[in-house]
Amino acid sequence: MATYTLGTSGEQFNHRRDFYPRPNNMAELYPSSTPFLSRLYQMGPIDISGLPDPTYSMFEYEAGWRYQYFSVNGSPSAWSNSGNPAHASYTDVTIDVDGITGLPSSVDSSWVGLQVWIYNEDQTTLKGVARVHSITDSDTLTLRGIGNPTVAAQTMTALADNDHLRVVATAYGESSESPEANSEELTSVRNSCQISRLSYQVSTIAMKANMRGNPNELLRQRKNKTNEFKLHESKKMLYGYRLNGIGGTAYGASSNADATTGDSHIADSDSDTVRTTMGLFSAMLRYGISDDTNSQQNVFSRVSASYTYDDFVDDSEKIFQYSTDGGVKVAYCGPTALSFWSKVGADGLKTSGGKRETVMLTNPETDRSLGLKFRELHTPHGVVQLVRDDVLRGTPETGWMYIIDEGNIGLVQYEADMFRQNIKTDNAPNYQKDELYANNGLKLCLIKSHALIKFA
Repeated sequence: MATYTLGTSGEQFNHRRDFYPRPNNMAELYPSSTPFLSRLYQMGPIDISGLPDPTYSMFEYEAGWRYQYFSVNGSPSAWSNSGNPAHASYTDVTIDVDGITGLPSSVDSSWVGLQVWIYNEDQTTLKGVARVHSITDSDTLTLRGIGNPTVAAQTMTALADNDHLRVVATAYGESSESPEANSEELTSVRNSCQISRLSYQVSTIAMKANMRGNPNELLRQRKNKTNEFKLHESKKMLYGYRLNGIGGTAYGASSNADATTGDSHIADSDSDTVRTTMGLFSAMLRYGISDDTNSQQNVFSRVSASYTYDDFVDDSEKIFQYSTDGGVKVAYCGPTALSFWSKVGADGLKTSGGKRETVMLTNPETDRSLGLKFRELHTPHGVVQLVRDDVLRGTPETGWMYIIDEGNIGLVQYEADMFRQNIKTDNAPNYQKDELYANNGLKLCLIKSHALIKFA
């Protein structure tokens, strides 16, 4: 007598067997979070009523007086009396200057009275302390030596081309008048709101059907597309690029200056303007400073296998030089970057001398405001909260970590985000079409206040 068994093909297999113990449940795989975008929304967008145009400008001021210096240009005259400031005759020297930073771009009478420390070109030898005594023309001035603390006789050392003169103070005579005034103008950067749209549609027949996996196909598509749209929005704020930039000096492009005037954009196939916003990554790569010898560096390219404790200390010093957040910064990390810091562990990082220094990394904590987990990395100059950003997973940027100054970044909305339901009604289509819509951009000021570390 034949035994009735479960078939592996045919009518029974195709139609009679039920393979779904929970037919209305399904497993879903989504990126775990978009922390950067979530933080922008939590900070709150700029009031829509205050944004009169989808292209917007932002004033900024870098406090150029923070670093004031200039250089000797060419072969200067010699100090008189062997550079002895105590001699009965004054010890003056006339120099041409260039490399002006943090001062009026050409020499003028407001320079008179500046007290300077004079170093050689690589700033390893102090040549003396002097005062700007008089102005000859727009690039020539006379220095009067005061003395050299590193020489027993206090004599000034002869000057040479490219010597570095750093302003330390001002010094004026007992009955002197107020010096000539100078001021610094504000600068501005520009960005644009970008229209993002994502739609989906489900036929009325499919909407009524009792389908396995999820009984409501419209709700399933709505949830799925909302997650996709959120991911697109997060990537827009990081990877977006604006035609002609946002203004400023493009350090990665032969020091070309991008003007903020004009509002040109690309166009679509119907010749309609397509405004795009400049994202953080694009801005950092174009306007950030990647020179390891520059004290203003904020873009760091590092090889994880050879990263040392010395690198760690030096990099953190630059990252925290503009700290308006109480010495605590948030770094959004690609998975590979976060793994690097986790692997450092108790063994720490090697110093240039071959020893190891411990790097303190706390256990995971949870940010109550966003529900995101973070670990605190303690550096000699401040604390960095490491937050995993899965938007970077599976990309060439998985080893990147970006640190933002929240006072100089934010979300700009020209229109409120919208969920448009059943937007297609003409001719009574046999489906429902919904759309997710956003018209927003990134507020991004003072690029030097943000940082980007790229581990390879």
